[in-house]
This record gives sequence, C-alpha cells and structure tokens, in this order.
Amino acid sequence: MSKPVKWQHENIVNVEPALTYELVIPHTPKAQARPRAAVVRCTGGVRATMYKPRENMMAEEEVRRYWEDLIETLPPEEATRFPWEGPVKMVVRYVFQIPKTNYWEGREKEGKPDMDNLQKMLQDALNKYAWLDDSQIIGKHTEKMYGVSEGTYATLEFYERVEKPVKKKRVARPRETNAERSRRIRKEKREARLLAIVEGAE
Repeated sequence: MSKPVKWQHENIVNVEPALTYELVIPHTPKAQARPRAAVVRCTGGVRATMYKPRENMMAEEEVRRYWEDLIETLPPEEATRFPWEGPVKMVVRYVFQIPKTNYWEGREKEGKPDMDNLQKMLQDALNKYAWLDDSQIIGKHTEKMYGVSEGTYATLEFYERVEKPVKKKRVARPRETNAERSRRIRKEKREARLLAIVEGAE
C-alpha cells in the first residue's frame, strides 16, 4: 500500500476521519464503458436513446455486492449512517495480473484501461450506497499496478462536516458630535471637582 496521503481541506483541516473502511473487490478491475446509442421506434417515428452497456451494470452490481457485504459486518450504529452525508476521501489501488515477461509485482501499469474510467466505475457503483452524491468526494489518490492478487483495493475515509465558526460582527460605536463631546468633558470636570472636594473634606 502506498504511503498515506496528508489531506488539507477548508472545512476539515487536521480532523481525523469519523469512519474508515477497507473495501476489497477480488476480481480484475473493470473500467466504465461509454454509453451506447440505440434507435427506438415510438409514436410518430423513431428516436435515438442512450443506454448503459450490460457489462457496466453487472460490474457495478458486483461492487455494490461487496459493499453490502462490508456493511453487514458493521455494528448497527455505523451501518445506519450510510449513505454518508459528509465529505469522503479515498485511496484506491487497481491491481492487475502480472504479464509473463519483463514485469514484476508492484510495477506501475500503463495503458488501458484508463484510470478515469476505472475510477468512474467505482464511484458510480457506490453512488447512493456509500455516499449520497459524487460531489461529496473531496480527495482521492489512485494507482494502477501489477500484482499477484488482482483486484480493487480501496480505503474509504468518511468525515464529519465541520463548518467554520461564524465570527461575531463588531458593533460600530456611534460617533460623538461636537456638542456631545463638550457636554461629556464638562461632566467629567464637574465630577473631578466634586471628588476633590470630598477627598479634601476627609
């Protein structure tokens, strides 16, 4: 596993995750394929429609199945908090089978499948299950490499939302007019004379 990433964020600086889980999908990582187009007959003619390929739906269902298996192992007070409502971070390794020549365990994998499509598959599958919306993901670190044990290895960190404290507005003191200033000075002098008389009498 790569070194842990040090995160900094406006709303959760130096805050430890509330919950952290290791999600393992022990199969060859699948990338999200592009939606496909089809022509559908309808009233008044035909129209084009887009649909998700069957292999995409099957791969997403597989990811959700492993997530649901993980949720079943949690205590009820944790399991009922999902889908999560706060910020989420993730560290993901996509491990592929080592080719027969000139490769070794831990070597980075170049080429297909694209990292973005691998990540999109994982995020689409867990959307509405692990979190409410992808917009909650505030940080991620991903790697593709070769290894003995193929699979997707994801460390998911779930944070409580900590908002910045609201600063109290300073109340501006009303400016003193010249007449008010003169009255205040006369009053202070009068009080000072009375105090001097009292102290002298004592």
